[in-house]
Amino acid sequence: MKKQKFWNKTTIMTFAIVFLMVFSVFGFILGYSTSPSQEKFKYNEFTFRVTNEGFVTEINNQQVAFSSAPEQAELVAVASDVVGKLVSKGMVYFTYDPDDPLKEAIALAQFSMASPLNDVLNIYAVPGFTEENEFGQPVITCQNATAFVPVILFEQSNSTGITSAGNCIMVRASYAEEMLLMKDGLLYRLVGIVQ
Repeated sequence: MKKQKFWNKTTIMTFAIVFLMVFSVFGFILGYSTSPSQEKFKYNEFTFRVTNEGFVTEINNQQVAFSSAPEQAELVAVASDVVGKLVSKGMVYFTYDPDDPLKEAIALAQFSMASPLNDVLNIYAVPGFTEENEFGQPVITCQNATAFVPVILFEQSNSTGITSAGNCIMVRASYAEEMLLMKDGLLYRLVGIVQ
């Protein structure tokens, strides 16, 4: 009877395949654990984490999430008088046309902006619409804006940017993702991350 060698070609190939499969699984697990939620970077003295919620930083012991990176928000055109009209106010009105083509993006922008305004800047945001609506929200237009309670009007427009007329701030964008970028451009400036 002839003895077979343990380390023949078939055995070596089998071990090689098992080795590759096992280490592929480990590689996947290790790659998954270093997902983007672990990425960190600094911007103007603030440390950001990239998470599923977006770009998150801490301001005055409060977690604040942004949809866009601060470098992107720097590119948003914001009139020089806008921030001064909003800081140190106890309240602000949010409003938009309930039939605006960007109504979902506007609602998301307002929702994600309300908590940081309240938690970090002590500004209470009251939502409304520019006309009578089925939701029972107050009718708020730029005519309601005062020096004590400014109005932020969100609307779709071909001209993009953030401007003001009196105490009314107009946040304008042409498509949904741009509306979220406009919101971030304003919020980054209000909390002092972007100048």
